[in-house]
Amino acid sequence: MKRILFALGATLALFVIAYFAWSTWQSGPTVEPGVISNARPTAGPTTEIPATTVPVATPDAATLPAVPSLAGASGLSGGVGGGGEGTAGSTLVFTNPLSGTQYTLNTTLPVEPASAVVYDASNPQRFTQKDAVRLAGLFGLTGPVYTEKFYQEPGSEWTPPIVYQLFDGSRQLAVGDMYFFYYDGAGLPNGVVDPLPFAQSGPIAEAFLQERGLLDFPYQMLSQNGFDVEFRRVVDGRPAIFPEIQVSVNAAGIVWNVSSNPLRAQTALGNYPLRSAGEAWQLLQEQGADFQQVFFTTRPGPDFVLPEPPAGDDLYRYWQREYQDGQIVTLCSYPIAYLPVNGDAAPRIIVEQYLLAGPADQLQALSGYAGKQIYLTGTFRSTDAGKVIELGNWEPMENVVEYTFREGTIARDASQTLLVVSESESYIIPDAPADLNHGEQVYVSGWIDAPAGSTTPSLFNWQGMGILVEEPEQPEILPVDSFIPYQIGQVTIDQVDLVYAVIGTYDESTQTTQFILSPAWRFKGTTDTNELIDIYVQAIPDELIAPPAP
Repeated sequence: MKRILFALGATLALFVIAYFAWSTWQSGPTVEPGVISNARPTAGPTTEIPATTVPVATPDAATLPAVPSLAGASGLSGGVGGGGEGTAGSTLVFTNPLSGTQYTLNTTLPVEPASAVVYDASNPQRFTQKDAVRLAGLFGLTGPVYTEKFYQEPGSEWTPPIVYQLFDGSRQLAVGDMYFFYYDGAGLPNGVVDPLPFAQSGPIAEAFLQERGLLDFPYQMLSQNGFDVEFRRVVDGRPAIFPEIQVSVNAAGIVWNVSSNPLRAQTALGNYPLRSAGEAWQLLQEQGADFQQVFFTTRPGPDFVLPEPPAGDDLYRYWQREYQDGQIVTLCSYPIAYLPVNGDAAPRIIVEQYLLAGPADQLQALSGYAGKQIYLTGTFRSTDAGKVIELGNWEPMENVVEYTFREGTIARDASQTLLVVSESESYIIPDAPADLNHGEQVYVSGWIDAPAGSTTPSLFNWQGMGILVEEPEQPEILPVDSFIPYQIGQVTIDQVDLVYAVIGTYDESTQTTQFILSPAWRFKGTTDTNELIDIYVQAIPDELIAPPAP
């Protein structure tokens, strides 16, 4: 079996998601200082959020609306070891890592509070174009506001989302209806993530947000992976288990990513009675994690050892095609088009990871082919705005040329580099990487068929290339008797507190999501698998929990 490594390309959102997943595994022990701050910013808030107030206790619990279970809570289920599903023979096996776990309580259970307020955070307020301009000003971005033009099939009833975009060289701000995202490519030279440890990144991230007025609420600052910084809202003195703002800082101290999903104004639904911490502890011991009222998260502890990488991992190499300044570039791809909202600028066209530069009328014409395949040639330039192609000629493709992959062996001499697939099939590899060696086995991605204007039909217009490494074949089906589920045998709890879970429920009739801040008991401790564990037990009693949707 050959392992193939695919690049993520230029899609920024996918890259960031992958980065956070990667960093969680790479960072080692969790650093969680639990800094509580009520500091006020020096500039105005991002959104007007009224202060939460605690109403008087509700005398009759029967008058309180039922709240959803923790099943829809944000970020409450996951673990280093995975758990979940495995294949044993032809049977799907579900493993609950906390089934059969033995618990030790190494602290005193709190006796208060006996009640807590449940909040609805579903205010329909949305970010507007005006908000996008204001946020851009906080980050020092000026200029036209764009929205992406999406390709839609004729007759489609799909309504594209409106996301306002502003650009300034390597920096970008995207503002959706309920989130915003800031990115600075200068913080990732050559696309390499080089994070700063939390002891240094935390103060930098906090100062960065404070200077821009983005921390106008009580918050807890922490890190789940030892590098990236989370800011969680504190409601009635208790943290909401929801990363309202996440910040990434590189080793040079540059903030290269800020993502925010702000909680909206909280409306009190009532002061709810709670099951006690003792009752929650009893429920945990009796049923473990049921993924309805009891959830857990784990992360590497100080003594956790990541599994050894498979044999041959050190042999992997991957290249993205690089062009020299002034070089003629040929692409056969699908443009992404951003149109100025106020018509005060030319369209912004991206093909692959390259920004197109050219006459406004040509860019306008190109925007009409967003999501459709085109063939273009141009001149590559490396600028402060990033990788740019000065547009030469372009035309729409009448017959779609498929983006494809080929595996083969490199044949290299002083005059050219070939990918040899078989005796009858080989392709010229232009701009071959300098450290690509004769005889190496690779996979190559790009366009093979020569579009109109190409003079070399055998040319492989490649965009990515990686080394193929042979691995031992693995059986398609794992025998039942060899399936070893991920289990946590022992958990020692050394801290218990009350927190707020953020639960999202989707209403099909209105096609809207309701966000509820519901109290949960959090049991923090360590495991016999050298992990740190947080176990959440819903604090609302059974009679006030809404039944699951059919």
